[in-house]
Amino acid sequence: MVILYHSEPKRGAHWQQQIKQAFPDIEFRLWPEHGDLNEITALVVWQLKPELLAQLPNLEVIFTVSAGVDQIPTEYVPKNVTLVRMINTDLEQQLTEYACMGVLNIYRGLPLFTAQQRNHHWKPWYCKPANQFNIGVMGLGQQGKAVLRGLQQFHFNCKGWARSQHDLEGVDCYAGAKELSTFLSDLDVLICLLPLTAETKGILNQDIFKALPQGASLINMGRGEHVNEEDLIEALNSEQLGYALLDVASVEPLPEQHAFWSHPKVQLTPHIAGITRPEAGFISLKENIERWQKGLPLLGVVDLNQGY
Repeated sequence: MVILYHSEPKRGAHWQQQIKQAFPDIEFRLWPEHGDLNEITALVVWQLKPELLAQLPNLEVIFTVSAGVDQIPTEYVPKNVTLVRMINTDLEQQLTEYACMGVLNIYRGLPLFTAQQRNHHWKPWYCKPANQFNIGVMGLGQQGKAVLRGLQQFHFNCKGWARSQHDLEGVDCYAGAKELSTFLSDLDVLICLLPLTAETKGILNQDIFKALPQGASLINMGRGEHVNEEDLIEALNSEQLGYALLDVASVEPLPEQHAFWSHPKVQLTPHIAGITRPEAGFISLKENIERWQKGLPLLGVVDLNQGY
């Protein structure tokens, strides 16, 4: 078995050493030292170029180093090749921490108090009980479920929406376009954790914002392309939305003159809600390699037709 790694070099060198210890019979090559491409049976990547894929006739599996696969041109992946996204409990923990941080800041009024501090205002404001504070998560995959579990610890009223129906303990679940407006109708905070597909690109637009109660907040932890940025700025300026916490943008880093940099109702973070730490990522990769060797089902297999 020969695996080719084509991603961030420092992490690759770290994983190469660990592969040698865990799997003495596996050769783990680091790009560009790829050797004979006919020997490659597995590929580890962040992004995938179709021209590389075309040079790997014996490829069996592609392991991504991320939980999402929107950066992979799935239309070029042969049907006989298994595409696997990373299932990483450390990543879930980080995303849960970020979501809880964002929600708690909004719930306890930190954006308001930060603005008051800048203006030298001392004016108390008191939040309602947590069980009357409505949080909705769009995207009920592994990460969305983990975030909801974390938020439930604070006794928030949690809701979830996805394309298909889900049944989660303590969460009011909604499914499909017909139930989207009902899901949005009373939310204090909307969190996006959707996969990026042709159907979800631009889903956070004026229609969604108008369906939310006036003054609701948005937390986007999915992809920047989920947001129609002009619609978001308009919703914030018109006070339809009260606040936006954005970890992602359609262009990263943001252009120097982008409105998000200085907008008083936008908090930016540089795509750090969840990152694949080398050690935790290797644990995930190692488990799937072991399953692959034993002929067991892999964890995180992507449906090429659905794109996630």
